Amino acid sequence: MGSTYHYLAAPGTDTLVPDRLAALLGPPSVRSGHGSTWAGTAGPPDRPVVSLFPPRQHRADVWTVGEVHFLGRRGLDPAADRARAGFARWWASYPVVFRQPSAAGGCDDWAWQLRGSVRNTTPVLRATPSGEEALGAGVFFVADGDDGPPVAAVLREMDRLR
Repeated sequence: MGSTYHYLAAPGTDTLVPDRLAALLGPPSVRSGHGSTWAGTAGPPDRPVVSLFPPRQHRADVWTVGEVHFLGRRGLDPAADRARAGFARWWASYPVVFRQPSAAGGCDDWAWQLRGSVRNTTPVLRATPSGEEALGAGVFFVADGDDGPPVAAVLREMDRLR
């Protein structure tokens, strides 16, 4: 089974996560308009083993949550397994800013700034220093897949509160 890591960081300027993935896996195999993938060293050469969807900015005060997906089961690609373990150790040094309340040690101090499906689909959310700064500045966050009505509802709510 794969592993997913969710994070808060400044869109376009905070490169801590992509830089760490590149240090562990080399340059990405494919870069698209909204993300990167790294191919595996075992199996078909174009089989993705890691996908990165960095944070995006809907407007100055609404950003998306970044996501790193380690795809596939452990044990299929030793290099990917080493990268997954190395990333997990490195990522554990960043602060947890949200944890599902049902999880042990739930942390929801910042939950009011998480909108759309983020609170329902993200078991643990960590932040880089720029993500922590954004939380302190009142930036709201939505899931990467939240477009249309969920984001529109957040924008209407924020406009109403001003």
